[in-house]
Amino acid sequence: NLNNQLSTCTGISNDGKWIANVVENIVQYQSLKEHEKAAKTFLQVKEKLKLTGNFKQVEALASQVSLSMKDQALQVIDESLVGVGQFFKSFMTGQHREKLLCLETFITCQDVVKWLREVTKDVVDVQSFVNVSLTTSAGEGDLANDKLSTLSIVGTGYRSLIYELKLDASFETLSKGCTTIWKALEANPKLPKLLEDCNRELEWYKSVKATQGRVEVTSFELMRNILQYGRFTIESRQGCNDIHDAIRVDLDDKKVAKKNFTLDELRDLESKLVLITGSKTE
Repeated sequence: NLNNQLSTCTGISNDGKWIANVVENIVQYQSLKEHEKAAKTFLQVKEKLKLTGNFKQVEALASQVSLSMKDQALQVIDESLVGVGQFFKSFMTGQHREKLLCLETFITCQDVVKWLREVTKDVVDVQSFVNVSLTTSAGEGDLANDKLSTLSIVGTGYRSLIYELKLDASFETLSKGCTTIWKALEANPKLPKLLEDCNRELEWYKSVKATQGRVEVTSFELMRNILQYGRFTIESRQGCNDIHDAIRVDLDDKKVAKKNFTLDELRDLESKLVLITGSKTE
């Protein structure tokens, strides 16, 4: 075995602890070597997102294991480097090729990623864009619906990389953020291909966005806020005999500028939505 071979080669047979440590380092090196590609992929994501956090151990893993054994001392394999290797060991289990493909596709599809960041601030905005586009129709029937649904899936699946990571994110933060991508991948194994499809159809998405007026966008955002945060109230107050004063909607979300809506304002919103969609809204 390796212990006996080291003992023979070095002429050291009475220092079992030293030999055991050397053997452990060799095994660790071989394990780290297997994770070199994954480490380099994460560093490419770091570069694309211009992250400034701590990636030192990943950089060490990517650079040190790329050297041959004869050029690199085993002492460089310390506990922190092994700890990073343990993450990649867990990362490489299960759908590891698909996980790497998710990140590699994200790296190569930066055009649509950058556009999404420019026109939307989060997944809610993506869904709002999709809903407005689906309702107002892009004139391509089922094909348009498929493209828009694909964008919704991609925006949700890759949300941690597109919207949630801060520039000072470290490797630890990035790796935690990727767990949402792995869940989305598990639910939809075609996630990387869908991102590629979105990247290919970027000009079409831009043209759809350009046709959306401010009235359409604000009307749908308002409808979404009312449905999500609205509290409908019907009350009879002394001296008030008009139904328009008895019905109102109050919004409980602090982010919403307008908090209260009368029945007349709700009907005005309904009229705008009818004009936009061409059909009666519920």
